[in-house]
Amino acid sequence: MVKIGVTSQVARGEAVQATLQSYIDCVRAAGGEPVLLEWEPQHAVELVASVDGVLMIGGADVDPAYYGIHPPHPSVVCAPARRDGFEVELARLALESGVPMLGICRGLQVMNIALGGTLVQDIAAVLPTAGEHQQQYPQSGRAARPRGERTHTVEIEPASLLAQALGTRERLLQVNSMHHQAVGRVSSELAVVARAVERDPRVEIVEGLEARQGRHPFYLAVQWHPEELANPAVGGDAAAEDARGLFAALVAAAQWRGALHS
Repeated sequence: MVKIGVTSQVARGEAVQATLQSYIDCVRAAGGEPVLLEWEPQHAVELVASVDGVLMIGGADVDPAYYGIHPPHPSVVCAPARRDGFEVELARLALESGVPMLGICRGLQVMNIALGGTLVQDIAAVLPTAGEHQQQYPQSGRAARPRGERTHTVEIEPASLLAQALGTRERLLQVNSMHHQAVGRVSSELAVVARAVERDPRVEIVEGLEARQGRHPFYLAVQWHPEELANPAVGGDAAAEDARGLFAALVAAAQWRGALHS
């Protein structure tokens, strides 16, 4: 069974919370063995070498100092510095070493920052005509929606690795949305493969990124939360093929890489 390193939100010995459990369950259901990775920047090289693939999960905001902004916007709630340092280094190492990586929400943002991209610190402040992207903490005055509920539409590039992983030929996909930040400048190493369908055509919210063709066999990230779309406990559907497909594709890429190096 291939080992999938999961960038844990908990320190060693602490209880696994429900949000982290959703990621773990999806990796296991796809046939991978989840391995929680501690936030140890000094050991990033050894940790990435110890697994067959990496799942970069969601969480608090990345310190804007990583993309050249100081001080941060008042809405920014930074993750621990140790986490930022570890995950940024992990994202760089995965690209350079060819280790398969799937990023989710914050994970997408980390991967873009690690490769020279930037973020919009607060969508509502910078892009006030953008649609609602925080279904649990809506700014529109609406009631909170369950984490697993599909609340907005994204457009997928049909020839992308993302479309292949999702197992769909449809350009439009309904997803959930729980982020107040978005990709600003896209890293030159990455290609945009999904965008939110916005009412204002002047607004672009990146929803999917992947390594440019030939750069890496599986370096993929989405802004939504597929682990919750597949979790009935939070309003998702255990049979959600598109959500399950992303984790299955990560495990398959890890197996393929393992076979090449065996």
